[in-house]
Amino acid sequence: MTARDREHDEWIPWYVEDTPGWLELSLVARGAMEGIARKLNRKTGKLTLRRGLPSLALLLHVPWSDLEPAIAELITKGKVTWDPETATLFDPEYTERKRRSGADRVADHRARKRGETATVADVTPVTLPPLPVTDVTPVLVSSSLISSGSGSQTREPDGPPDWWASVLETIESNVGEKIPSGEAWLRYDGHRAGKGIEPTRKDALYWLTTVMVRELKSAREEAHRRDARDGDRTKAIVRERHGPEVKPLPSVAPLMREREKWAQEAASPQQSAEAAANLRKLLGGVGR
Repeated sequence: MTARDREHDEWIPWYVEDTPGWLELSLVARGAMEGIARKLNRKTGKLTLRRGLPSLALLLHVPWSDLEPAIAELITKGKVTWDPETATLFDPEYTERKRRSGADRVADHRARKRGETATVADVTPVTLPPLPVTDVTPVLVSSSLISSGSGSQTREPDGPPDWWASVLETIESNVGEKIPSGEAWLRYDGHRAGKGIEPTRKDALYWLTTVMVRELKSAREEAHRRDARDGDRTKAIVRERHGPEVKPLPSVAPLMREREKWAQEAASPQQSAEAAANLRKLLGGVGR
């Protein structure tokens, strides 16, 4: 194992003081967040996972079964956001927390000198008409009111509707993939809410089949390929250290059984002598 090059190895800063939001996270979620932070793009705070969210387990070198609840917690708490359309995991507060470099401050200073930044005088004020005042208190429509394809149906806040379990069972029986319920609902509900689409059973079947089922298959195929590569690599190391594989000698047991059978069925010495004599007579006494 090579020693770490502390002079040139890449590293990231990390705040020492714990915030209340950080302390609300479980220990596994904190560990997952620290692992994700080391993999994010340093400029954008994003991480592209083209093989789906489960492939994050490959980057962090942990089983997906251990990582899945931590990721679900981070998504629920808003610490990370997953966009299945672009297969991107990102930290929404990354840019806000990032300290500006000296180069950034110099660039802003030069831009202000060139007059490229807008000033208050450049902005034309727009006066909006006042909103009408009524005695009716505005009421926000709860996201718990959804359409299930067979009429409106209610669900608990942040929880799946009644038909959600049957959707997962239908996919498992027809496609053969068992989808994790918690993560699937968080992703599906968040994705549809971001697009202003109400969750329905038919839409959930389509989305889960085309997105999560494909991701699970891709992750499993990648794991098989990785295991095959690891197996070939292990064989190469064994050959390098111990030489070519020595094949065992064939067993002599079949030969011994054949010899015993021949001894039992072979002629006696007298019969062999008589047969030799008859053969010499036939050959005209040749070989006396």
